Amino acid sequence: MQSNFLFTQSVSDISASFVEPALEALLRSAIADNDLELLLPTLTNVPHLARAGAADRTVSPFWARRAVRLMHAAEAEAGMANGSAGSAVRLDEVADKEHWWWDTLRPND
Repeated sequence: MQSNFLFTQSVSDISASFVEPALEALLRSAIADNDLELLLPTLTNVPHLARAGAADRTVSPFWARRAVRLMHAAEAEAGMANGSAGSAVRLDEVADKEHWWWDTLRPND
C-alpha cells in the first residue's frame, strides 16, 4: 500500500485515466515531498523513535508501524542491521491512547 494514492485509488475509477498527463505530473509533484517510500531510506542508520497511540482514530497506528517496517527493510537492504534487532529505529505504541495521548488534566484537553 502506498501512502500517496491520488491516481491509483481504485481500479474502478475510470475518470483517473482521462487526466491530462501534464496535469497528472504536476499534481504528483505537489505531493512527492510526502512520499514515504522515497524519503524514508534517506534516514537509514539515523536513530529515531516512532510513537503512536494504539487507539488513535485520527492517524491510524498502521502508518507508524508501516514507516518502521520500511526503515527496517531499508537498513537490511543496506546491510546495516539484522532485521529489527540491531536497528536504529524503534516503535513505541502507547496502549489505550488516542491521537492526543499526552493528556494533562482530562482526556484530549
